[in-house]
Amino acid sequence: MAKSALSLSIPLLFLLLLSLNSEGPLKHADAKGNSTWCVAKPSSSDAELTANINFSCDQLKDCKVIQEGGPCFLPNTLMHHASVVMNLYYKQMGQNSWNCDFISSALITFTDPKGPLKHANAKGNRSWCVAKPSSSDAELTANINFSCDQLKDCKLIQEGGQCFLPNTLIHHASVVMNLYYKQMGQNSWNCDFISSALITLTDPSNDCCTYA
Repeated sequence: MAKSALSLSIPLLFLLLLSLNSEGPLKHADAKGNSTWCVAKPSSSDAELTANINFSCDQLKDCKVIQEGGPCFLPNTLMHHASVVMNLYYKQMGQNSWNCDFISSALITFTDPKGPLKHANAKGNRSWCVAKPSSSDAELTANINFSCDQLKDCKLIQEGGQCFLPNTLIHHASVVMNLYYKQMGQNSWNCDFISSALITLTDPSNDCCTYA
């Protein structure tokens, strides 16, 4: 994971131009001065999440927070643990967008992953709605059922659909939650899902699945 979050040896100007002009998912040059957090992409593989945990913990020197008995151990999932330490690394390094890249497996969000949605409106911004990394299987299933009931069509996340892979609840939930959010007018209250969702500034799309 030595090259995670873009190599810091590259000149700062190049990093800024890359983040602004790249076709990749992370397009925000700097999030300093904003209340932002860094979390793992819902489509991240177990291998990516494990690598992000290992890199972040190596840099932080202390990851007791996600170890058994720590305040952020539960839920005991790779998605949650990775997001916790990735965000700690992001904050410690100065909250620059290149500190929340992790080889394109991370998102910058302006919703606190630990708290309720407090932003009144995200209209006019490039924003997406995804499930919180700490969401339970029950919450994710409920969000899929609700969104699909409203959308009337969820073939996108069914087997053979463009966004079926990775076949995980958090990815499927995020895809249809975002579709609902967009269809309803991109108001922040359409991305609450009983406080189990985040509004992100980074496009969650992956190689196979384009989020609306």
